[in-house]
Amino acid sequence: MRIWNGECQICWMPTCSYTISWYSEKMICMFCSAKEQNEKDIQDVKDADALEYLRRHNLPTENLEKQIIDRKAQEQK
Repeated sequence: MRIWNGECQICWMPTCSYTISWYSEKMICMFCSAKEQNEKDIQDVKDADALEYLRRHNLPTENLEKQIIDRKAQEQK
């Protein structure tokens, strides 16, 4: 992870708060985070992250996998 220097690591604007990007390990401002939420594939990225976490900790993934399948089926309608 990078060191926080008070600037968004995408737009480089000074900010007092940050979050981690869903797409990288960059520390980003809330404005850039809000822009990420509008990306077409954001839910796929979040799903992959959640599945990876569950698998890494040897937790059951069946419920989440079913939710993902159901969501994608709804999106195709």
